[in-house]
Amino acid sequence: MDQTKVLVLGHSFVRRLEADLTGSWTNLGFDSDLVRVHCVGRGGGRVHDILSTMSQSIVEIKPKVVLLQIGGNDLDSVNFTEVQGRLARDLRSIAQWLREGYSVRQVEVMQLFYRAKTRSIAVETYNRSVDAVNSEIKRLYEESEDFFYWRHKGLKTAAFDCLNKDGVHLSRAGLRKYKYSVRGAVLQGIRLADRDKSEPRDICL
Repeated sequence: MDQTKVLVLGHSFVRRLEADLTGSWTNLGFDSDLVRVHCVGRGGGRVHDILSTMSQSIVEIKPKVVLLQIGGNDLDSVNFTEVQGRLARDLRSIAQWLREGYSVRQVEVMQLFYRAKTRSIAVETYNRSVDAVNSEIKRLYEESEDFFYWRHKGLKTAAFDCLNKDGVHLSRAGLRKYKYSVRGAVLQGIRLADRDKSEPRDICL
């Protein structure tokens, strides 16, 4: 049975996720004979980083499923109005690029997170923009087969309670919820990638 390779790409959330995948959470808890999860995160990462510095990881890993956790750093910008207007479309274009250029079977764009502190714009403005971008990503997903949208369960209504003191990154409790959510996203991506097969594999522990 072939091993399914999954690549999680993004900013510091992904880097912190990788650092926390130890013990029973190694490889997000999947049987490594069936699924191999790779995390490539860059602190301060923006969408254009996927097209440049992270593209080599795509070539080397050759993933079947790609999860994207990116966009928040782009949005915290004095040009947030322009970024908000194009961010969802940029992410869809990356999904198309991954599918057509690298034969990725499924691409998932994961929900952007609220922040309690920002650098370039007011917190309230940033969080309204996050809502607008998430809604637009979801709308584009409903119109397209190029990617799917993943809402992080348990991290929406209690979003601020899940942040650490810097107001941007997840607390220990928030990271734990994030791990469960990303694991669910990986499962969904593999199911969709395998949906044409008559007998989907059991990939849980």
